[in-house]
Amino acid sequence: MKGFEQLLRQNVENLFLVLRPPMGKRNLEDIDVSFGFIFSAEPEHLYIVSSSRGEIKTPSLAIEKTPAEILPWSDFYKNVFRWMNTEPAPEEMPLSKVEYYDVSSCSEFKNIVGSEVLSIEGISFHNSSLYFGTKINFDTDHIISTPIEEGNTTETLKFHNYNNLRKFEQIGKIAFQELVPSSQDLDIHLTE
Repeated sequence: MKGFEQLLRQNVENLFLVLRPPMGKRNLEDIDVSFGFIFSAEPEHLYIVSSSRGEIKTPSLAIEKTPAEILPWSDFYKNVFRWMNTEPAPEEMPLSKVEYYDVSSCSEFKNIVGSEVLSIEGISFHNSSLYFGTKINFDTDHIISTPIEEGNTTETLKFHNYNNLRKFEQIGKIAFQELVPSSQDLDIHLTE
C-alpha cells in the first residue's frame, strides 16, 4: 500500500479527470470530480486523489489499474451537461459508474503534465490535525482536492476555479501543512 508521500518527486506522464456522472446537479461546482495521475515510473497504475465517502470526509488515495475505457477531454463538458440534465431511474445508472477523461494534452493542464510533484500539503482547520483536503504542488501550478456534499471537487489555476475553500473559510480559519510520511491519518486503498 502506498501513501501520499509516494507521489512526491513523481513525474506526471498522463492526467485524467475522474467523474462520477452528476445526475440532476444544478451547478458545475457540485459535480464529483477528482484527478487521476499516471506516473512515468508506474505507467500501469492510476493514482486517484479524492475525498473519502464516509461521514467525516478526509483525503483519499486510490490506486487502480489504468482504465480500459478512456474518454477524450472534448467530451467532458458535453457529458457533464448531459448528466446534469438527466434524472434516470436508479436501475439505469449504477452509483459506482465512473468516467475517465484523458486531459494529458489539454492546455489547461500543460503545467502539470510532464511536471514533478514537488510537495503535498494537507488542508485542515487551524489547530486541527484532521485533514479535509489536499494540495499537490508543481513548479507553476497546483491541484486542490476538497470534499463537497456528495463527493469531491478539484481545481487548478486554470480549471474548475470555484474556490471551494471559501466554504470552509466560512466555518473557520484553514491551514496548509506539508505532509510528512507516515504521520498523517489519510484514507489510502488499492483497488485492482
